[in-house]
Amino acid sequence: MGAATRAWIAMMALSAATMAAMQSGLPEAASRAWIVLLALVTVVKGRLILLDFLELRAAGSWRTGIVAAFVAVIAAVAAGLLPG
Repeated sequence: MGAATRAWIAMMALSAATMAAMQSGLPEAASRAWIVLLALVTVVKGRLILLDFLELRAAGSWRTGIVAAFVAVIAAVAAGLLPG
């Protein structure tokens, strides 16, 4: 199984987890956990896209900055979504 196939399988599994989170009718206390879970899923999925699909895995030292900026944006969005 090649790297592209593994990345595709992982992205499909993460998409299924995202769909399950969106469809759940959990109370507000559990929604915090879902927001954190979705943020983590988004980071993993986005990192796969950045490194494998966009082929930035071999991009050199600035690859770390791209991934760190992506994680920072997702963390900021998740913090804004968390209930007060």
